Amino acid sequence: MTDATDANRPGRAAPKTSILELDARTKKRNAAEARFKAYGMIAIGIGLFFLVALLIAILRNGAPAFTQTYVSLSVPLTTQAVEEAEASIVKTSRYNALVGGALASALAEAGVETDMSE
Repeated sequence: MTDATDANRPGRAAPKTSILELDARTKKRNAAEARFKAYGMIAIGIGLFFLVALLIAILRNGAPAFTQTYVSLSVPLTTQAVEEAEASIVKTSRYNALVGGALASALAEAGVETDMSE
């Protein structure tokens, strides 16, 4: 309210500015606003770039999860081995030992050196 009373006091001249003409302060304010807009657009662009980079990394690292590898292996099952496995409390470990032994012998026949024992 002091601005209105100061302009109306005798001996005080009213400011000679127009809202239709650009003065130095308005130009400076408009330039600052343009810079602020540019900074915001740059920040959004950088954010989108890294978002796309993250998406590409996720897809590239996750794609192998959708592939499967199959191995055909002949596992000889004798009646005695099956009865021992079924009589065991932990059947899975007995069957794993049968498959592991068959795999180790197949690798040995193929000439592949491993640390697996038959």
